[in-house]
Amino acid sequence: MNCQHLDEYLAPYLDNELGKEERKEIEDHLSTCSLCRERLEEEGRIKSLLKKKVPWAKVPFGLRERILAQMESASGGFSERVFSLFSLKSFPATATATLGVIVVLGLFLYLRTETPLQAAPILVESVNDHIHAISRVSPVEFASSNPEEITVWFRGRVSIPIHTPSLEGWTLIGGKVCYFSDRRVACLSYERGGDIISLYMCEGSGIPLRGMRENRAQGQTYQSGSHMGYNGLFWKDGDLLCFLIAPLEKEELIQLASQGG
Repeated sequence: MNCQHLDEYLAPYLDNELGKEERKEIEDHLSTCSLCRERLEEEGRIKSLLKKKVPWAKVPFGLRERILAQMESASGGFSERVFSLFSLKSFPATATATLGVIVVLGLFLYLRTETPLQAAPILVESVNDHIHAISRVSPVEFASSNPEEITVWFRGRVSIPIHTPSLEGWTLIGGKVCYFSDRRVACLSYERGGDIISLYMCEGSGIPLRGMRENRAQGQTYQSGSHMGYNGLFWKDGDLLCFLIAPLEKEELIQLASQGG
């Protein structure tokens, strides 16, 4: 076992899915490699954070009727008979279980074909970065609550001038540089009562925001979306693309964005 091979075993190791021999190989390696121990601890923190933060998906109202309609058109009434079988008390348990599998499979296929467009890559990357950052001891590279100091620190580190806004009710804790696709991105972190939000800024040309919902407030156009339980709000400030990632409602994000624009 070496550091490179450990990557594919980290998740199953944390999920207790490995056999005794594999676990022993990993633990022998971890006992001599501090870097891999840090990676394992970080993966564990992210996994624990996701369990706490990511909500269960709610089944949309009327989903059963939409599934029936989809199945009805392809089966000539068979779908209604399938669902009605579940109400027959005398129906054999094994057959009921089999039908349950059929219905679940139908639901899966329905969701695969009827879900909205996938989240924009920039939303996925920024949410993943935010989750990774808040799982660390410090989410920033340069710690400061002084907006001018942070603005100066970013000079030469990102390709476009950025400003560091003050957000009412939130304390600025610092900044960092991250990389999304082909460009450097400035990230500002703010804290309130143990919660952390991330404000990203980068040169905005050529970044697709597909799958987003358009919102207008106070003369500004915003694009909003969600991923893994976090909401994202995107808007343009000249050539600058700004986006907030936080476990907050869209309305509160818009209020914060009006201060940061």
